[in-house]
Amino acid sequence: MKLLAFTSKNAINQTYASLLNKYRTYQWIVDIIKIGWLALAFFSFILIYLYFVNKSSTQWYFLRQANNDLNTIKFKYEIVKTNVLNYKQQNRQDMHDTFWTNNRVVDIHATIVSVPQNKELTINDR
Repeated sequence: MKLLAFTSKNAINQTYASLLNKYRTYQWIVDIIKIGWLALAFFSFILIYLYFVNKSSTQWYFLRQANNDLNTIKFKYEIVKTNVLNYKQQNRQDMHDTFWTNNRVVDIHATIVSVPQNKELTINDR
């Protein structure tokens, strides 16, 4: 057997009216709760935003600092490289000058020389 639940229109209207009355009497509490949730959401979004902005700016700062360090190291390396090239040029110049003035520079060409193991190599002064 089917049981039919029937609620009258007046009962629904009375229930709705009582809910509206309760809402109207406690509306300030509901408004405070709404404002509280809104403020909590707003401040949480602000904190999350500031966290990520701070994190990215900090990483960018350290990246710039590392790039500056790298640039100073590269600059010092270029200075050292220039000094080494200057020394090589000076050595070549000295060798060229001494070759023409003293004839004491030994010119070594790419030739294979076999030397016995019990011999000592010396430069003969003439």
